[in-house]
Amino acid sequence: MKIAIFPLAVVCLGLFLGCAPAEAPFDATKIEKNPEAVFVDQMVAKANGDINQLSAEERTKLNQITRGNAEAVIKSVK
Repeated sequence: MKIAIFPLAVVCLGLFLGCAPAEAPFDATKIEKNPEAVFVDQMVAKANGDINQLSAEERTKLNQITRGNAEAVIKSVK
C-alpha cells in the first residue's frame, strides 16, 4: 500500500506545480530605449530622407553611431 501512495503523491505534486500562476507577460513599455537609438530615430525623422537636412555635428554623431553608414540609414527609413 505504501508503494502505491508514492506515485499518487508525485502525480499530485505535478498537478499542483502545473497549476501555479504563470509569470506576467513581457512588457516592452518597461524597457528604456537606448539613448543612441533614440538619437538615430530623431535624426531619421528630422532628415526626412535627406542627410543634408542635418547639421554637421548631427551628421558626425550619426556617422559615429552607425559606423559610417549614416546616409544609408537615413535613406533606408523613408
